[in-house]
Amino acid sequence: NSNTTFELSRVKDFKKVEMRLQNVNAANLKLTPGIYYWRVSGKNETGETEFSESRKVILIKESGLQLFSPAESSVVNYNSGNP
Repeated sequence: NSNTTFELSRVKDFKKVEMRLQNVNAANLKLTPGIYYWRVSGKNETGETEFSESRKVILIKESGLQLFSPAESSVVNYNSGNP
């Protein structure tokens, strides 16, 4: 294929494309956490546009370790052993 295009979308059917990059081998993207779908398209020998399978990417927000504990005077229920 020629004239390749990388497409990134938040919706699986690509009705709204967030980003479109043409003829690139690599890219650094600054994306917010969430679920994204990507695919590659290009023109075949007859000039028709073909699309790859779409793939899903989930970006998770990286955050530091946080400690949680029950609030003062709260009750923690459990069945057996210490909670």
